[in-house]
Amino acid sequence: MRYLSLFLLTLLLLGCGSGSQTQEDYENPTSAYSLNLERYINPVTCDTVIEKVTQESTIEICYDYGDRLAHYVYYGLDSDYIDAVNIKERPWFYPEPALPEIYRAKYSDYSRSGYDRGHIAPDADFDYDQSDLEQVYTMANVMPQDPYVNEFLWSDLERYERNVTRVYGRLNVLVGIVTGENPPRIGDSGVAVPEGFWKILWNTSARFKECYYYDNYVIGDTTLDRFDLHRVSCEILLKRFTSARPSFDRY
Repeated sequence: MRYLSLFLLTLLLLGCGSGSQTQEDYENPTSAYSLNLERYINPVTCDTVIEKVTQESTIEICYDYGDRLAHYVYYGLDSDYIDAVNIKERPWFYPEPALPEIYRAKYSDYSRSGYDRGHIAPDADFDYDQSDLEQVYTMANVMPQDPYVNEFLWSDLERYERNVTRVYGRLNVLVGIVTGENPPRIGDSGVAVPEGFWKILWNTSARFKECYYYDNYVIGDTTLDRFDLHRVSCEILLKRFTSARPSFDRY
């Protein structure tokens, strides 16, 4: 089994899920099972917000010009759509037309870089409709991912979020990308390579919220790695990477 990073190990030791709940939390579930998206998706935390409208939800991409990379991406899932159709043929990636050309990440930036073009909002969540599927193939919805992390570890969590959506009907998802102060870069555009990324899944009405963190590398034996081993304390995660406090919900 791979070795956990010091940060991930700390999160695991401090508790899983959203942490201990008080009686007030259960009487007012929005205090523990929701998230203030406006603390993440706004012109202060990134340079611009790109909106991609789909039948399930509006994908909101909080994009950083300097990193040529999203810092946060929100999307909502609906069980009526995720299993409706599974389109097999995938579109081509394309540079995001809403961005100034100088700040766009390009397909060629990833060529021979050693990193995958990893979807942030997964294509398998939107493969029920050709137009909606194309929305997630913008290069603004892509991050440099270690191939094994992308294809085997992170993808397990993506399958899990679809299963949770089937159970509760709807699910909110927020992904955060962690680049650090001086990240390595790839391509002519200088796309920043994340050191890790996290994901929050929540549905307030169902009193459900879970948080996960992944390093963007693997060390040692990965055969026993499972997505649930990456589950961390939401409270510690939010304090570590943002100043946001849970208080708002989409569903």
